[in-house]
Amino acid sequence: MVLPSSIREMTREVLVKARKSFDTIPLVRGEEVKGLTKNSTWQYPLWQAQVLEEEGLVEICRVEMSEIGKKLMAERRGKAIQRVEEWFFNNARITLKREEDPEKERKMRFKLKELLELRLEKITRMALTGEEEGSKNLTEDEKILFNKIKVELDEFRERIFSDI
Repeated sequence: MVLPSSIREMTREVLVKARKSFDTIPLVRGEEVKGLTKNSTWQYPLWQAQVLEEEGLVEICRVEMSEIGKKLMAERRGKAIQRVEEWFFNNARITLKREEDPEKERKMRFKLKELLELRLEKITRMALTGEEEGSKNLTEDEKILFNKIKVELDEFRERIFSDI
């Protein structure tokens, strides 16, 4: 089952950093995060991270231009798709939305788009060739896309060759 985009968006994991040390941070449904030290990081669904950020307990981590550059270089160099942390694109989107310097935002958007296009090319190639090995390096959203493309390609091939 695929959730509507707004719900799916809010349940995606983001990387957050504690603003100070805590013994516990109470969360929803009686859950809590224990033993956080200042600047320690962990992943949490966007909607809960936003609540904790509004309370001043955590901050959603920025993705720096250098981090995007490193991932872009690795993707350019590697024939196979490279590993990207599940939270990376989610945090990058938030960073872009919050960037106040238009020139920095433009450059970051350009590099991020280039990274995404390289990954999409590799995902499409994997689906065309039926390669499953590289799928371990895909994010959850990329796995969904990969499977959709693969199914469509298989169905297309079946329609062409079904009565030949």
